[in-house]
Amino acid sequence: MVPDRYTKLYYIILVFALIYLWLVSGDLFELGQRLVYTGILIGFWTIFAWLDTIRVCGLGCLISIPLMYRIFWTSKRGSLLIGILIFCLLIWFNPLAANLSPYRFIMAGTFVFSITLFWFQPPFALMLGESSPEIRVPLKTISGFLNPLRIVGFFDGMREINGAFSPFTDNLRTESFRDWEKVIDTLINLVPLIVLDARGTSKIVAFEVFLINRSPRGLKKSIFIVNPDGTAPALYVNGLSIHTPGLQGIFEKDLSNQLKRHCDLFRTNF
Repeated sequence: MVPDRYTKLYYIILVFALIYLWLVSGDLFELGQRLVYTGILIGFWTIFAWLDTIRVCGLGCLISIPLMYRIFWTSKRGSLLIGILIFCLLIWFNPLAANLSPYRFIMAGTFVFSITLFWFQPPFALMLGESSPEIRVPLKTISGFLNPLRIVGFFDGMREINGAFSPFTDNLRTESFRDWEKVIDTLINLVPLIVLDARGTSKIVAFEVFLINRSPRGLKKSIFIVNPDGTAPALYVNGLSIHTPGLQGIFEKDLSNQLKRHCDLFRTNF
């Protein structure tokens, strides 16, 4: 999504505020204060992303909050964030420390508040495909185009992705296959947009195509990335092809244009 003028203005204010806090205000604020104010600014950015999501999708998108709560406790990233929180709390509230920071309660509250807002933001798009280096390009394209709307996915080892996709809060990879199947099936029926890289040959991607095809509106709101010669192994396994009526099969280089047309179809302000 091309940010509107208010989004651009907020980005500019946020960047200059962070620069001020860390480079200019060293003599005015202690480190604890700067951490708190930084967390508050990041939290406000997340609130802004929430408002954009509601503006585009309507209040109905809030029904995803209970699902995101359940995903948190079954995902690998949720376990990691809980570990980081416990580690920070042990440092901030260490009973053996000589001097505890007077801002420890505010820092803990700000940390929990920011993580909660990031994690529970309703997802707008679901990115599916193999956990391979090839997925990085379309993932960067879709996350950059739709920013600040949220894109979620299920990937292993995706730690160096450029763009608005966060490996810590947007990668919803679950611990077990049973949880993964339930979560992904629910998201397929929930999000307004699905992008699937159908160039892979793994059984997991083929099963994701099966779940999309089984959903009443799955094919209509999905974009499938195919090989330059038009082949798509993940589609063929399910008896589908780029010639299937209602199926949107595109080349990777055309993803941005197709995203624009798809969002216009949903009558959003892209």
